[in-house]
Amino acid sequence: MFGANNLPNSYLGSAVRGTRVVASAPFYTVIPTWRRYLICCACLVCSMVYCTLPTYAVIASFALLYSGVLYSTYTCCACLVCVVIFRRTVLYLYMPRLPILLLNIINQKMSTGGMLSKIVEILESGDSANKISVLEGLVGEDRPDIIEKMIARLDDNNIQVRGEAFSSLVLNKNHISGHLIKSLNSGSRNIRGFVSLILANRNETVAIPDLIRLAGDERSMVRSCAVGALGHLHAGDAGAGDVMLKLLLDKNVDVKKSAAHAVVTNDVGIPRVLMERVSVEWVKDTTADPELGMLLERLEGCVRR
Repeated sequence: MFGANNLPNSYLGSAVRGTRVVASAPFYTVIPTWRRYLICCACLVCSMVYCTLPTYAVIASFALLYSGVLYSTYTCCACLVCVVIFRRTVLYLYMPRLPILLLNIINQKMSTGGMLSKIVEILESGDSANKISVLEGLVGEDRPDIIEKMIARLDDNNIQVRGEAFSSLVLNKNHISGHLIKSLNSGSRNIRGFVSLILANRNETVAIPDLIRLAGDERSMVRSCAVGALGHLHAGDAGAGDVMLKLLLDKNVDVKKSAAHAVVTNDVGIPRVLMERVSVEWVKDTTADPELGMLLERLEGCVRR
């Protein structure tokens, strides 16, 4: 006999009415699907940022089940493992830092103006120690106004400040050759001379025409630096050979030395007549400066045969 004990559970209690009763649905189905998904995503994101890994796993499991996305226990576990690995390798490493990074960027943008004015103030009127400290941190600087202030420190009263400015400009990897070449027209002999050497150390061959012009400067210190820079840039084949030869007969000893080094380095051919004049004029200086005697011997090897 097919009695009440044989009826399926889904029909118990409704045999009299003859209707089928569906098993009780989960409690979360009373909430619209889109809202459940939205709540699930919010739980996952918040737990990723603010919770530890174990807490995150618990919240994520409840969120996934609550949204009705996963019903299978095995599928839920597999999904959680993938999500946890993803969080640990990516979000766990970067998300906690994101607010700090954003704040740093905002603070940097807001404080750029104040920092700029402070740097300018120190470079213009600070003491030597502060100037050196600031210049040490400007190796990667590319702002035109700061570069100009750095170039101006090449004429500082303190030799250590001048040296630090020189070093910072040489080591700067940015495209600042335009600012340096422009400063070759400065009214300061120190700036004109030191910038010539900076351009040479940076291998700025684009500055060769300006250095050739500067080799005729009225100040001997500038001429010496300019011809030395031309020699370092191997500008003998770029029209600077005649300038180097001409400065062998300069009145200043330092200029003669720089020109001799440039001629030897670039293997510029010396006419026999010019070499005879150099030998006669250098004789009186070789006794006071033995280096001139050694350079004279090296110049003999560059005489045209």
